Amino acid sequence: MVRRSLLVSNSNTMNNSSPQTSRVSIAGLYLLILFVIQFYSLSAQDEECAFTLREAEQLYNQGLIENIPQMLQSCIEKGFSREDRLSAYKLIILCSLYNDDLELAHDQMLAFLKKYPEYELTPTDPEEFRFLFEEYKTRPIFDYGIFVGTNWAHGITVEPYSPLDQHGDRLRYRPDNVGLQVGALLNFYITNNIQVSLEPMYTQKLIRLDHADEIVNDLIRPERFERQSFVDLPLTFTYDFNLGRFRPYARAGGQFSYLFEAKTSSVTGFLDSSGNLILENSGPDEDMLNYYNKEYRNKFNYSILFGGGIKLKINKGYFYLDTRYNIGLSLLNTGNRFDLHEQIFKYLCTDSDFRLNNFMITFGFVRSFYKPRQINR
Repeated sequence: MVRRSLLVSNSNTMNNSSPQTSRVSIAGLYLLILFVIQFYSLSAQDEECAFTLREAEQLYNQGLIENIPQMLQSCIEKGFSREDRLSAYKLIILCSLYNDDLELAHDQMLAFLKKYPEYELTPTDPEEFRFLFEEYKTRPIFDYGIFVGTNWAHGITVEPYSPLDQHGDRLRYRPDNVGLQVGALLNFYITNNIQVSLEPMYTQKLIRLDHADEIVNDLIRPERFERQSFVDLPLTFTYDFNLGRFRPYARAGGQFSYLFEAKTSSVTGFLDSSGNLILENSGPDEDMLNYYNKEYRNKFNYSILFGGGIKLKINKGYFYLDTRYNIGLSLLNTGNRFDLHEQIFKYLCTDSDFRLNNFMITFGFVRSFYKPRQINR
């Protein structure tokens, strides 16, 4: 009896769910039919517009141009493929020029350039179309984009200072690790190939102060590490070499940098005559912009830079890979080095006068903003 009741229950459940399942299946079939109808409708419209374009071209070759703009107008708005739309615009512009309707020709050229702002003239373009096209400014007004990258910072010692100078140690500021940068880009076009670029960015630089001999006087191994955070504002000029989709470029300019954080820590090891470590002094991060309420780093710094890269052109924008080298012009340290008593006596380390250089690799994405307009207006 129990088995029979279960069978009856399952049967009722199946019967109850069957109408709902049927309705879902019918709805899915209905949507599929609508999709197929829409697809064939668009295909038929494309074929009809393509036939209209061929007919208009034949009329144009026969000199019967009066009705061509009206024939093509509806298909330009919806119905042409990209290549056919380009041909249709050119045909309407040429017909307008031959009819001495300069106002319509300019209106159509402006509509053409708004639709295809990156169009470049080809050898097959008629001279009349070429002359009208060259009356318009077609380069981008500006570019905007974002980027991210890495950097390797190192210092150039201008005047060495060290408690260990009498031992002939050789100081060096070199990369401690890979830093990073992230920011935004704004390009303004001077010519088709020359742009001026503004790139506000956040930059983190990691350096270490150590000694070329590693162990000084066979007894001391001093090291100091520093993490610096900047807001950088480079202003550069770039020159593009237009080689198709891949466009190399060169860059040069200057940079203002504001240092808003500088943390330093030290590790000094003392060795015996056999090279075994007998004592190590290590210190926590110290704020070099607020160390004993004094500043030991210049907040405002300047540099020059040069570099280059390559752009991969896409529709109304590009991806780019940029490399550059910054050469510091300002001393990064101040003259308060001898106030750092703990650095000098506990860690046997103090600041030299140094500038900071930086090698950067950046990857970014840029969009171009166009506003085609007649040059003499």
